[in-house]
Amino acid sequence: MSLANDVSIVKNKKINMNIKDSLKTFKFLNITPLIIVASFSILSIQNDLRLSIPLLIGLTAFIVILLAFITFYGETRQIKWSSTFIILVALLIRLLFVFRQPELSDDIFRYLWDGMQLLNGNNPYSIPPDSVIVINKNLVNIKIKINHPQLITIYPPAAQILFVIGVLFSKTIIGIKLLLVIFDILTCFIIIKILKIFDIPTWKSVIYAWNPLPVLEIAGSGHIDAATLFFLSVTILILCSKSNIKEIDNLKIFAAGITFGCSFLVKLMPVIFLPLFIIVLNKKGRLFFISGFVFIIMFLSYLFYPELFNMFKTLAIYIKNWEFSNYAFRFLKKSFSSGNIARLILFSLFFILNITLTLHLKRNISKFYFIKTTYLIAFIFLLLNPTLHPWYILYLVVFLPLYTKPEGIVFGWVIFLSYYVQIEYFLNRNWTEDDLISAIIWFSPILSLLISRLIYFIKPFSSHSLTKYNP
Repeated sequence: MSLANDVSIVKNKKINMNIKDSLKTFKFLNITPLIIVASFSILSIQNDLRLSIPLLIGLTAFIVILLAFITFYGETRQIKWSSTFIILVALLIRLLFVFRQPELSDDIFRYLWDGMQLLNGNNPYSIPPDSVIVINKNLVNIKIKINHPQLITIYPPAAQILFVIGVLFSKTIIGIKLLLVIFDILTCFIIIKILKIFDIPTWKSVIYAWNPLPVLEIAGSGHIDAATLFFLSVTILILCSKSNIKEIDNLKIFAAGITFGCSFLVKLMPVIFLPLFIIVLNKKGRLFFISGFVFIIMFLSYLFYPELFNMFKTLAIYIKNWEFSNYAFRFLKKSFSSGNIARLILFSLFFILNITLTLHLKRNISKFYFIKTTYLIAFIFLLLNPTLHPWYILYLVVFLPLYTKPEGIVFGWVIFLSYYVQIEYFLNRNWTEDDLISAIIWFSPILSLLISRLIYFIKPFSSHSLTKYNP
């Protein structure tokens, strides 16, 4: 009897310890939103983020670790945060940065210039800023902050319309930033709607809504990608609205074509998903999708015709010359002593992999595989794109609530290392990239992917989406 009693006492102690540990974890979970807000607050009060890059990298890493903790906790236990609470926290942390100057990027000054030109009745595609004689003091201050003012704007027609709307809010960068934050918050709403369709707990939206990348790149730097992501997420919402994608109403598919066209006309990057979005539909659906896509492109492009064609001259210069923070490109460029050969190799590889993934999906079309393939295409594109700006990773991070994988979470943080170049540039006007940092950025998500898959095959974790391998 005494032995049985001893065993019973030991079991009770273990149970009590587990309960205490669970209570401690639960209490910590409840204060994580406060810790995240406090971390963002520290960043928001820095005089200049270019001089606080180590702090930025450290605090964003801390926030991402907290988001990973939330994800692990939520996979085995219930998280009862409401959608309203998640959105309010997301809005609060964005408002911390809306009224700051965009130190990490100056793209928004081009947005402001284009919007002001349109408001004054001038076509931004007709003449580069350098060739415009400016008298207005406000325009002079904007002009001197524009990057590459000798080039005509590269931003498509839908982006130009949004620039005007932002300028109507306020003839400063604040108007445009507020507009983009609205789009970003709407994207959070759409993500929550898609999560409900997939019967995934809505708390997983925090992986995007509270992620440092959209907060700093949209609310902080004011990148137009916020609008692109909104229209792209609406397209996905429409295409996933029924259990069988091929059964979606043709008018809805036409609307999806329009929203996808809008995302493309805000920024050209979503074109990488076009083959995938077409292949998942039936023959009639493809016709309606392409019709909506072509219709909105022709309509909005006509508003800026014929000067719009000047945009493609700048686009050609960008494709041929721009590069940033991609180790694969830098390695190939040095190996072949040619940036053109390096670009051709990476483009060919991406094209082959994109088509392969798309055709593979055709054999097993489902909403889950559709999301997974979209995620993989974004991931591969980013690894193979010669230019890897931090805000480009938004096109991967936006899918993380639906397809949560370590490589996506790691990629969304490690890209902040690329901002180390800003320190030297700010102090000495010397733009010098470090091969080691580029290598860390490029290899970190790949190693995360390989390690997580290896862990699964050694010891499967059936309940954790971060380590579960979805074939």
